[in-house]
Amino acid sequence: MMWRPLTFILCCGLSIYASATTPRDLTNLKDALPANRFAIEVIVFLREPTSDTLMEPLQEEPQPVWPQDLMALPAQHIQQRAQNSNQFWTATLNRRYCRVDADAQLPDFMKIVLSNGFETELLNEFSPAGSQITLIPPLTAAETNPLSVDPIDVYEPEPDTETVETVTVSPISGAEENFMRALQQFNDNIDSGSWQWLNDEQLMLQEQLRSIALAPELNVVFHGRWQQPVPPRDAPQRIHLPVQNLQLTTQFMRLNGHIGITLGRYLHANTKLWLHPDPSSNQYALLNESRRMRSGELHYLDHPLMGVLINIEPIAANPTLESSWRALQEAKALTSAQ
Repeated sequence: MMWRPLTFILCCGLSIYASATTPRDLTNLKDALPANRFAIEVIVFLREPTSDTLMEPLQEEPQPVWPQDLMALPAQHIQQRAQNSNQFWTATLNRRYCRVDADAQLPDFMKIVLSNGFETELLNEFSPAGSQITLIPPLTAAETNPLSVDPIDVYEPEPDTETVETVTVSPISGAEENFMRALQQFNDNIDSGSWQWLNDEQLMLQEQLRSIALAPELNVVFHGRWQQPVPPRDAPQRIHLPVQNLQLTTQFMRLNGHIGITLGRYLHANTKLWLHPDPSSNQYALLNESRRMRSGELHYLDHPLMGVLINIEPIAANPTLESSWRALQEAKALTSAQ
């Protein structure tokens, strides 16, 4: 599998709001969002064949071949958090020099530093190898009591009588800047969260998954969701579907496949799955379908031995971006009323 260069993806991920003069010229928040950023969710399940199942003939040619531009998505990075604050600090402190035991056996250079009143925080910046400690002599009486020395004439400049011009920022300018910062952060979050499998908590087709689980002849072998900038029709990016191989009651089934989402006038989902009912044989059943879709629609791809559910949704604005947008609209209304 090869990772396809994503230059075209980064280029086509720009927001169409760039065509507007300023954010205040926009009339709809959706116009500020990237036009090609979508979240895709897929469920793949196998259907256990029965005696009355209408079987399609298996084929041997052509043998399945992985596309050269196939992409395997990584799992979403999960930040590890400490269970309590003590555990966190224990893991992050420098254990070479930070000690709490008064009777601890310290290196000689540390004893010298501590005995002369140096701050213990400086020890983490101290390197004993090739370093020397210079003891600073105690302060003189004049240094410890500044009032005992002759006063020094201090120059006091004439007060500046020049009028300072006050710059007032209009409410709409401040709201516009806040909105642009929120939009930039929103786009950065999308970029960092793209091209990786999302966590189970972010899966949306939970009701459909429960319905499939109620059917004893159906076995879910894959359920995943990811975000991506959707490329144009002539530049598909195929995503490998890491399906599970299940031991069904009748026979072992080996399933492989990939899906590619493209965007033209409509969204298009190109799905290809091949199922080997007998791993020792080259014969396989093929599901190969290109489906035109609209965002927000749930589509079902059917096959006597398998099925696929696909849902594609545009990535919606988060609460922070929506709040900054409302503030911008209120500032626009206030400015118009003045």
